[in-house]
Amino acid sequence: MHVEIKSATVQNPRPYKDKMYGEQQAALVADGQDYPLPFKVNRDSTDPLKPGRYDLDPSGFGTDAHGNLKLNKVRLVAIAPSAK
Repeated sequence: MHVEIKSATVQNPRPYKDKMYGEQQAALVADGQDYPLPFKVNRDSTDPLKPGRYDLDPSGFGTDAHGNLKLNKVRLVAIAPSAK
């Protein structure tokens, strides 16, 4: 499973805490699935992610008080070009 960032620019910028944030188009690509799951990534409009493949960083996952899996915050790690 990996994430693909589709757009090179941040769209729909809006102010938040003295900065401008917007959205980039992305998709979750799961092995064995016919189609990726599209979603948006919120980014500082001056620091967009480069289009390409990213792994999900394990530090973004955790467990709740009952031991159930939870997603704390989506964190992406660039996949090296040779690892494609």
